[in-house]
Amino acid sequence: MRATAVVALALALPYTKASYGAFQQRNDAEPEVQLHNVQLQDCPLACDYATSDTSTWTTYHSFDELALCNDTVLFTFNVQISTVNPNIKACLTSRSGPQMQAGAFYGLLQNNVTSTPSPDIIHEFGGSTGKMVTSQDGFCGASPQNSTLEVETRWSGQGCASVDKVSAALLQLEEYFRSSASCGRDLMFARSSVDAVVGAFAGGDLLKSSVADLIDTHSKSIIEGTIPAQYVMQTTDTAPQNDNTTQAHFDTRLGFFADLTGNVSSVTDFLAKYINNVGKGVDLQGMEGEEVPVRTPVTILGSSVASNVTIVSRPLEPRALCQDTEVIKDDSCASLASRCGISGSDFTKYNSKRKDLCSTLKPKQYVCCNQGDLPDHTPQPGGDGTCFTYEVKAEDGKYILEITWACIILTLF
Repeated sequence: MRATAVVALALALPYTKASYGAFQQRNDAEPEVQLHNVQLQDCPLACDYATSDTSTWTTYHSFDELALCNDTVLFTFNVQISTVNPNIKACLTSRSGPQMQAGAFYGLLQNNVTSTPSPDIIHEFGGSTGKMVTSQDGFCGASPQNSTLEVETRWSGQGCASVDKVSAALLQLEEYFRSSASCGRDLMFARSSVDAVVGAFAGGDLLKSSVADLIDTHSKSIIEGTIPAQYVMQTTDTAPQNDNTTQAHFDTRLGFFADLTGNVSSVTDFLAKYINNVGKGVDLQGMEGEEVPVRTPVTILGSSVASNVTIVSRPLEPRALCQDTEVIKDDSCASLASRCGISGSDFTKYNSKRKDLCSTLKPKQYVCCNQGDLPDHTPQPGGDGTCFTYEVKAEDGKYILEITWACIILTLF
């Protein structure tokens, strides 16, 4: 037991020849690799060595634990679940941070994969060693379209965070949405010291670089003059103004909140309310700001198929069932319409029975690609009446547990 503790302690420390003298010596010219253990290091894995999948980031179980890191971090968690015991995933924006989880390296050692964590090993087993980029063009299989959205801006009080810390948090959040944000809906927070906390939620049909542009524009308003205690920005309409006005139900929401007194709960609570209040936004009465929302140019995502294009499809079944496609992770209504080969307006028409569809998409759902009713994809019991057995796969994640089926047995992979 004592020996195990010593090994675990050694693996949690930054990699140096002194701390790993018992292992194979490395060439002096090779870069040293730092490992991370949240029990011994306050700051998380460096973002540059993390993958785009936030589930692989360092886990924290409280905001007090995360606050021990005095550097700038990105973090995210499910704001629609209680924040009493949050499962926070974080990464350090500084390149000087740890490059690999200590536990992962210990697993490599135990399996005789390596005695020293070289950069190649980190790339193969720990994720990418480059910046997180999940979509080369940012369009996520859809087509960009110029549009405008009504943006409401409010602020209140006087903050205590320094301009440097506020700027650092805003810059990292902007950079995340400009180069690293995923397709589909996205939620991310940035924190610099204990006083500057910012967060933003973007709908799946709003181009993430437009989110970054809006954060950049409003950053200037935040840091010029007196730093406010709180600063809020939200889109207040669900109907972007462009040539394709029938895409009104596409998810082009944007919510942004900055608390510059260090109150994390005010940021997370606002974004949780904003996400839930589809088409309504959050009541900001009592805060200063523009009385009338400002119509702001943005780029939204739409179908790559024009409205006047006719798609030839197979005849409908006798029961008038539609041709459908399954929603996968990071899908948006724009990407689904493109995959169906139909215009955004047709997609909206064929799926008009499902209220707020674009704002509530989840993997394992199905949507119609032409006129008709959705086929029944519910797993059916066997001929002897026994329940259908489904083997849960790694890529299913939590989504498989959110689907209600009458008779099914889940088995772990």
